[in-house]
Amino acid sequence: MRNFVPATIGLAALASCPAPPVTGPAAGAEAGGGAPAEASASAGGPDAGVLPAGLYFRNGYLRDATAREWPDPACAAALGPFPDQAAADEALRRAGPAAAGPGYPLVLHTDELRLADGEADGVVIVLGLYADAEAARALVAAAGLADARVLPLRNDGASLPVESRTAPDGTERSGPARHVVRIAPGPAVPAYSRPAIEELQVRRETDADGPEVEPACWLPAGSWFVVTGDELWEVGREWAPVRCEDQPAFVPWTSTLLETVVEPLAGGGWRMVQVGDVACDVPCFCEWPVREDGSREVEGNDPASGCCCPPACAGGGCS
Repeated sequence: MRNFVPATIGLAALASCPAPPVTGPAAGAEAGGGAPAEASASAGGPDAGVLPAGLYFRNGYLRDATAREWPDPACAAALGPFPDQAAADEALRRAGPAAAGPGYPLVLHTDELRLADGEADGVVIVLGLYADAEAARALVAAAGLADARVLPLRNDGASLPVESRTAPDGTERSGPARHVVRIAPGPAVPAYSRPAIEELQVRRETDADGPEVEPACWLPAGSWFVVTGDELWEVGREWAPVRCEDQPAFVPWTSTLLETVVEPLAGGGWRMVQVGDVACDVPCFCEWPVREDGSREVEGNDPASGCCCPPACAGGGCS
């Protein structure tokens, strides 16, 4: 997992999201000041015009899983990019009351979000995604955050940008170079070492018994880590890479927000959909009702309880 590289902020103009970026309160206002939480955009529910929370517009599997055909966002109301985790964490703390609805704020790397400014590099705290710049500006104005801004997005269509490279094992890889792995809202989750997950895999495949496999640590909801694309796909969609202090570890894929989208439903309420696995290009999805605070309604705190083929969809899709 890599450290951040200092961000370069110099946004290119788009027709729907003109540069320079719109910012929050006038220069000189204290960061985190402004309107109180009860006057924030999220106080009365989802912000008008906000799109689903997630990278459905960069992931063809997720796009096919949404309840309706959502437009691609042109802009993000956001804070950042931030070159280091401490600055991003501080922004995330301030962003909560201003988020546009369930699933927000998102924590994304510029490699996966894809800003129109191709030189920008770091972590972005996304308050809301919008197809309309005016709606994004309204959220920024209501956020009460001096550093909130409207960031134009690159129009890459439904697919992730192809960035071919050779992985450490010699295989050819494509896709974003860096991703954010974030623990989903809910209880703390166990993280295991590589030998431990290999032991768990053997036990599942052979029905073997043995002493309880102890986790390397427990990670609270909201914990997040920047990982490389090679690290992310090291063991597939069953386990996601994290860290226990300075040691590599893994958590169940379904305990993270990787490849998820939170969208409103026509009859009221929200749902989260996650790509649980893909076999022969056939995706398997997990789905949960979502509370207003963004947490999933799961059975017995089992993050795989909403999956079509828990705990993973290995072996060929869903019946």
